[in-house]
Order: sequence, then C-alpha cells, then structure tokens
Amino acid sequence: MEITQSIIGDFLSAYPQFDNYNYTNTIIVDALCNGDFETGSKKWGSYSIDCHNYKRKGMFTYAAFYLVAFYPCGTSKPASEAKRSIQSQSIGDKSVAYNTSNDTNNKSADASFLGSNIFGQQFMRLRRMKTSGFVVL
Repeated sequence: MEITQSIIGDFLSAYPQFDNYNYTNTIIVDALCNGDFETGSKKWGSYSIDCHNYKRKGMFTYAAFYLVAFYPCGTSKPASEAKRSIQSQSIGDKSVAYNTSNDTNNKSADASFLGSNIFGQQFMRLRRMKTSGFVVL
C-alpha cells in the first residue's frame, strides 16, 4: 500500500501528538509502512478513511507504537537501546533487575516489546480481537 499525504494527514488527525514538528514526514511514512506491514493479512481488511475501519485502527495504532518505541523524543533523538521490562527495582543503591525470560520466547518477547507503551498495548488488543474472529465493523 502506498502511504500518501492523505493517509499521513489522517494519521496526524487521529494522533495529533505526532505532528510534523517532532517527527519528520519520512519517519511518519516509515512508521505507517511498518503499521501496514503488521496489518497486512486479509483478516485486517482493506484501508478506509472511516474511523471504524479495522485496518486503519490497527495500522495507525502500530505506527503510534513504533514512533514512541523508536523515537521517544521525536526525530531528533532516536532510541539508543532496547526496551526491557523491569522485574524489580530498588531506590536505595539504585538497583534495577530486568526480566530476561522474554528474550528466549519469541511470543513473550513480542508481547513485552509491544506492551512497553500504551499504543502497543492497544495494538495487541486489536490483534487479539482479529485472531479470535471477533471483529465489529
């Protein structure tokens, strides 16, 4: 699917926090391309501007996840390290332990990665609905 200026405009209307001042057009197109790839199966349907369109919801939600995960401070400062879920944390003596059990289980690692921000959590919910066959259009 070609990511047009119209689709970029639709995305920025749905998620105004990702305006072009913090994220370049190139980065937004990349995020939307990744969202299109993640929602490529026929179960997601085809893209439509309608806000109830399942493909649009999934594609835009994944794109928002991608922008927050890879560019948390906007285009000017991309993420420099992988996110890991914290298993435990101590304030005194500054101790942090990361949950590494997800590193060996692809499904768990995927859920941990997507679960690292609210947009990824929403995408996982939409994906569960899609795979369970429960889709309201």
